[in-house]
Amino acid sequence: MVNRRVVIGLLAAGAAAATYGIFFMSSDEDEIRELCDELEAALTFPAERGNPAFFALALRDKLKKVLAPNAQLIVPEAGEGALGLDAAVGGAMQIGGGFKSAGVDLENVRISISSKTSASVTCRAVATAFDHAGGPQRHERDVTMEVEKIDGEWRFTRITAIRTGE
Repeated sequence: MVNRRVVIGLLAAGAAAATYGIFFMSSDEDEIRELCDELEAALTFPAERGNPAFFALALRDKLKKVLAPNAQLIVPEAGEGALGLDAAVGGAMQIGGGFKSAGVDLENVRISISSKTSASVTCRAVATAFDHAGGPQRHERDVTMEVEKIDGEWRFTRITAIRTGE
């Protein structure tokens, strides 16, 4: 009788753990997709940004949450080679300052997980900016992002954005 209760208890615990794993634990791919969503949100410049200095600090904080320390951002037409966090924020603020609002959408996101701590993401980034007269400007880039799990969290270590068709 005792053995039967132990077996039933172990089966119930196993079923509960499996159910939790299936329905409540996020997979690495889900976590990387959330990281991509956070990057999109960080690269949104709303019309009502307030003080540019405070907005730049907020942008830096948002990017620090998704970028690994010493992450590199490469945009060949910028002509400066790999950019670090501060240079990327400065460039984004300079470009964003010329527009009323702007946002980035990552489309056709494909995730390739190569190990428990390494992955890559390929996608198309579509930036839509509205000038102060209200007219939209659309820019597309083919993007490759290297992702690593650092201290249990996925972070971008390298982002390369190349003009579509180059």
